[in-house]
Amino acid sequence: MILTQDILDKIEELRLQYPNATSIGFGKKQSNGVETGEFAIIVGVKEKKDISVVPADELIPVEVIVNNQSLKTDVTEVYANFVLGTCSSTCGNINAGPSNAANRATVRPIQGGTSMSSRNNNNSVGTLGGIVRHTDSGCTVGLTNNHVAIDDAFFTSARDVNGVLENDYDPVNRVYQTGELGPSTPTSNNFGVSLRYVPIHPSSTGLVNQVDAAIFSIDESAFSISQSWNQVGLESILGNSAPPFASTGELDNLLATNPRLYSSGRTTGAKGFVPDCPMTVHATGVSIQLSYSLQGVPTFCQFNRAIAFIKPTQEEPNAQNPSEVCPYPIYRGDSGSFLLADINGTIKIVGLCFAGSENAQGVALIGYACRIDDVADQLGIEQYVDTASTAGVMVDPDTIEYITIPGQSDEKFILCENEEYWQVGFTGSLEANCGGNTTTTTTTAPPTTTTTSSSTSTSTSTSTSTTSTSTSTSTSTSTSTSTSTSTSTSTSTSTSTSSSTTTTSTTTAFAMTWEFEGSDPGTTKSWRESTLEIFKNGVSVVGPVTFDPATPTGSGTFSVSPGDKITQSLETDNNPASYPQYALHEQYKGSVSGGVSLLDDDAGFIAAGASRTSTLSLLNITATPTDPKLQYKVVITAASTSSITVDIEDAWDAASPQYVSITDTTDSSIGKFFEKDANTTSNAASPYTNEYFQEGHVYELAMSYKRSSAGDDNTIFQSAVGAGASLVSDTTTGTATALIGPITTTFSPTNVGSGPITITFTQTSP
Repeated sequence: MILTQDILDKIEELRLQYPNATSIGFGKKQSNGVETGEFAIIVGVKEKKDISVVPADELIPVEVIVNNQSLKTDVTEVYANFVLGTCSSTCGNINAGPSNAANRATVRPIQGGTSMSSRNNNNSVGTLGGIVRHTDSGCTVGLTNNHVAIDDAFFTSARDVNGVLENDYDPVNRVYQTGELGPSTPTSNNFGVSLRYVPIHPSSTGLVNQVDAAIFSIDESAFSISQSWNQVGLESILGNSAPPFASTGELDNLLATNPRLYSSGRTTGAKGFVPDCPMTVHATGVSIQLSYSLQGVPTFCQFNRAIAFIKPTQEEPNAQNPSEVCPYPIYRGDSGSFLLADINGTIKIVGLCFAGSENAQGVALIGYACRIDDVADQLGIEQYVDTASTAGVMVDPDTIEYITIPGQSDEKFILCENEEYWQVGFTGSLEANCGGNTTTTTTTAPPTTTTTSSSTSTSTSTSTSTTSTSTSTSTSTSTSTSTSTSTSTSTSTSTSTSSSTTTTSTTTAFAMTWEFEGSDPGTTKSWRESTLEIFKNGVSVVGPVTFDPATPTGSGTFSVSPGDKITQSLETDNNPASYPQYALHEQYKGSVSGGVSLLDDDAGFIAAGASRTSTLSLLNITATPTDPKLQYKVVITAASTSSITVDIEDAWDAASPQYVSITDTTDSSIGKFFEKDANTTSNAASPYTNEYFQEGHVYELAMSYKRSSAGDDNTIFQSAVGAGASLVSDTTTGTATALIGPITTTFSPTNVGSGPITITFTQTSP
């Protein structure tokens, strides 16, 4: 079962109904502290009490209705939540991993997972999460939490003009690493400048946040194309290339796939490895309230859509009760660290860690991360790609422009002379103004806030000449004393020849066509209905338009101009109650040359009776294309659930590669989607459900076994049957102390409507 908008809406409904709950999210029901595999709404309370003493209006119902279906609830103890950034240099002795010494050292070239701070927020220390790419400029930048890099990251509309006036432009907020020495850190440790952040709303506004994130520039002297993308302590799992961002579909499906998680932070070091406690997903779509500093005053803020993670014990890998898991999956000072997951054999970035929960004794038991797709959408970034043509393009801090505008602001960015300027705080004097008309764009409609960006100055050199193009990073500040101000500077230099180009923006509108194509339900057996909605600058201009089997196509036009930003939402329903489906949402765009090129896709399974929503790529209208066209396509493949039984006795031998696995050989992007180490505690007669198989795909089963001590010969067996597949099986017998197998079998489901697939792995002694 995947996280859907209906489930998120139910979580929000319960949050408003039960304001004293410490957390509410989508997880798995527990019995005696161990997950049952049954999906549920998990409600955290400060203290779990007997039902007889709980007031009637505070009782959590045993089940709730989501999209006309019943979903059980579960209540667990979550004592208190905290923001991770409130860490001085003295709080770093917590070490839940092998070591955090490397994380707290000065590392050059810089790498993710290391200690950092900023000059404007130098009394606390956090973590340099990692390297990303600023979408519009193509520049390589660093990513962390806004509460690590920014002293006061609230919208200026929430601040008191008579209070402390903080901003990021005067003095320029420089970031440094390591952050251990605080204000006394030498300036030689500076390696960049704060560029932008997503401001946050206090709870009093009624608005909810999804993202605690900021980006900063990186000096060329502190950066390496081949090394800076790595994570301290996680080198062995990352291999030779930078980890990609997980897709929206993969994030929605985290609870069902339950991948192993990893993270590297300043305080708790590198985590997720055996023999330390592994890390797993506890819940998704989590809503929590946190206290942030607003002009020095603790102020509550509401966050939702978060990923909750824990460290179950090796002995009980399915343990979910926060009171019975390993401590410190996260702690203060780990703010801004990446949360990574092994998704089908590929390590991907799934979130940005920003908060945690602790018990009454102050021991952290749960970590929280912002979803990486929300971070990318609201901050205007994308995954880093370590190619020389793109990765070496850095921000020139000398070309950053600042403006000031009168009054407070509730806008993440404004348009001034057709340039985007991002809010960076308050100043006490009105030094200049925009110099032209300003346009405000609302940014208070989470979680689908329009992705925005600023351009940056880039410099490319050859042996003969250097060309510097000043395309300045634009940042804005709201200021106080009933006015707000900012300054503007932009420079461009060259060593040999230089050129500068002035671009005149046009406001001439033109027609953008859109086309929709749905799958043939006669061949896919499952598709019933899809709904498309297109937004221009956050305002709906098309739809929502619904397409069904009778009308699987559609088209139309809407008006756009250069500078407009187009986003879209595409939802597909799965009406049959008998089987799930695999949905691929594709978005194409017409190129300026008149051809059509793939821009974005998002895929994932939809449970029976559920739906899937994709928010596809942002399209920035920068010029009038020769073929202004958007095309959307929904491709559906019928799928079947499986019941997987693993029954392996006395199998654990750390020296041997013993495992059971299921691999999709048809789709390499899915690859190995089920794998279990053959150890006694996790595999003795353990059933697993809600694994999905696509019709027509070929799947390979594999199994090997080795007993650690002498004994009788052993037989290993595996089989698959169901969904139109003929019975396949394989078996072999061998000496207990020798490696038996691997044995492999393949099968292909042909008629998923006929019923579920049953997979069996067993080991027995004669």
